[in-house]
Amino acid sequence: MAKANDSIFIKAIYAYLLAIIFSMLFSPLFDKFYKSISVTIPGGGFGVWGNWWVLGLIQNTFFALPFFLPIFVILFIKKWQWLVWLIGIFIPFTFAWVSGNRYLFWFLIFTLAGFILGWVLKLLYEKIIAKK
Repeated sequence: MAKANDSIFIKAIYAYLLAIIFSMLFSPLFDKFYKSISVTIPGGGFGVWGNWWVLGLIQNTFFALPFFLPIFVILFIKKWQWLVWLIGIFIPFTFAWVSGNRYLFWFLIFTLAGFILGWVLKLLYEKIIAKK
């Protein structure tokens, strides 16, 4: 009989929440990177709202999410990783796709870096920590 903590749905929710939290925590770092690779308008990207920090946080969270989501999906999900990742990455991918080629390029770079880092962390966990 399966335990409650073995549910893919619950683990997916944990992975999504952790990815969003880490994306928000590292949002200032991704903001600096975003401003260094793009020409920004001093009034902000949301027009009438100006430099409202909450909208900047949301924008940078979507910019950081493709990096953190694969890490947590690989670490928490054992089966159906690709489906959980596809469901979670749909909205950020849509924003990147609509925004243009430059954003889609960075989306793919961050996603690939997140997959590689997640795979390395899982490999280290299995080899070093889980052996004990």
